[in-house]
Amino acid sequence: SKCLFCDVTVGVELSRKKNYCFVRLCLFPLLSVMATDLGTCAQCARVLFIIINLLFVALGLTSLGIGIWFVVQADNFGEALTGSGFVSAGALFIIVGGVTFIVAALGCLGAACKLRSLLLIYVIVIVIIIILEIAAAIVAFVFREEITDEIADRMRVAIADFREPDDPDHSEEVNDGVEFVQRTFDCCGADNATDWLTLNPNFICLNSAPPPSCDCNFEVTPDACATFTGMVQCPGFMQPYNFTVWSGGCIDETRDDLETLGYVVGGIAIAFGAIEILGLVLALGLCIAIHQSLENVTV
Repeated sequence: SKCLFCDVTVGVELSRKKNYCFVRLCLFPLLSVMATDLGTCAQCARVLFIIINLLFVALGLTSLGIGIWFVVQADNFGEALTGSGFVSAGALFIIVGGVTFIVAALGCLGAACKLRSLLLIYVIVIVIIIILEIAAAIVAFVFREEITDEIADRMRVAIADFREPDDPDHSEEVNDGVEFVQRTFDCCGADNATDWLTLNPNFICLNSAPPPSCDCNFEVTPDACATFTGMVQCPGFMQPYNFTVWSGGCIDETRDDLETLGYVVGGIAIAFGAIEILGLVLALGLCIAIHQSLENVTV
């Protein structure tokens, strides 16, 4: 029984020593860093840095939501109109939102606990993000016309492939995509309603008018409506048509919306870039202030 008691006593002593070593080697340096005085200016910078990164945490979550919305909207527009563009944009927003959330949370933790290692990781990641943002802005500016032309070509192809539900070549994805765009943007056709006469005359032969999503109430919005009258060549005969639809084509309507969205996104991107640079400067300043405060404590 004495030996058993000795073994237990030795075990307790070893456990106490391990706990002491953990506190001495791991927790004590962390607590000592957190207890250092940064000075009034550095403390103000620290508070501002935490507020900025809490804002980025919220923005990261918002970006995640936007990305999910893009993925959902890809089903509404249909791959016939968007290809993989909406899904890719949604995935990009989800990735950016996730990275922003993680980096901002890392910055908040580093500033709150006064950990230079986390702040240095934050600085490195922010520099990489700023470089990638500049590269993405350049690519988007250079290829902006190509993106618009791609959307226009897809819209024309979708109109040409639009079929009645009982048609063997009917594609629900194509029909839903065309209907969704025309209904959402109050437009008809790619360039205008005559696209239905030139790209898909058989549909006009069967229905004497474009799809219902093109319908425009002349009494409610007379300036936005136009009446088209004439004859369309059908297999073996000429058929008259007379319909009132939206006067604008979907290419122009979506282009205007995309340009407006581009200006808004550009302005937001510039604001975010300025905030990111401010966060970068504050993080570097905090690293220097923490280093100096530790040197003072050591001395």
